Amino acid sequence: MKHRLLEVGAFPFPSPQGTQALVREQCEALADRGHEVHLLVYAHGDRRYRGPITVHRLPDWPRVRSLRSGPSLGKALLDARLVVAVRRLEGEIRPELVHAHNYEALAACLAARPSAPIVYHAHTLFGRELPTFVSSPLAGEAARLVGGAADRLLPSRATFTVTVSPRLAAELEHLGHPPARLRCVTPGIALPRTSTPAREAARASLDLSESEVLGYCGNLDGYQGIPDLLAATRRLAVEPPALRLLVVTASDPAPLRAAASRAGVAGRLRVIPHGQDFAEVLGHLSAADVCVV
Repeated sequence: MKHRLLEVGAFPFPSPQGTQALVREQCEALADRGHEVHLLVYAHGDRRYRGPITVHRLPDWPRVRSLRSGPSLGKALLDARLVVAVRRLEGEIRPELVHAHNYEALAACLAARPSAPIVYHAHTLFGRELPTFVSSPLAGEAARLVGGAADRLLPSRATFTVTVSPRLAAELEHLGHPPARLRCVTPGIALPRTSTPAREAARASLDLSESEVLGYCGNLDGYQGIPDLLAATRRLAVEPPALRLLVVTASDPAPLRAAASRAGVAGRLRVIPHGQDFAEVLGHLSAADVCVV
């Protein structure tokens, strides 16, 4: 049976970030199975995208261009526009299901009150993530309380909730989410049809042949635990052979380089810009002995 689906994401699309990659793979996989998939996102992102899904973009005001995670006034205004857009699209396409990714999209969908069921896709807990975007302890505690309240109240208002990990499902259940309306579906991603370089060739191309390589791919925002990664690199680097930390990212690497210098591992850090081509990213990561998520 084929269905008409409205996917909602409060983010630019497509962009070289984890959530966007996951949502793109899910949407395209659903479209490949014959479903009619509509995706509502912010105005910015790579507008050259051509795929099997219909992308609907918010009007380009306020003109936000940041790819960084975290709250901002511009994003809050865009999320308010998302409510109007969900209402408009429901009237136009009559979806059988609304699929909201992360809290901002869920809040917009709940406010829009569509007649179709809302499935919430939980990628994180706000009580854990929100404090990482502020610097002072007092603001961090306030963010933890606000995020914790959102964790308890918002997911249970959806018709059904899907999480990206068993631990996240268990924590939402502990916070009071009805277990009958909660399921974990671990992420998958389609591998590119082109072959990736063998490890030896990838290491030689990056001049890493004589090293053990720890690989990381992702953004460098506070919730990722980058200080732990640098501390682990320092602890693992005490014995030969030489250890190198290979970071493939679309984020500004300057704060990472400064943090690596403070941690005493600046000489072990290698940063490669993250492009749009996932096959290229896999080619870089194939040089690693271990990849860290």
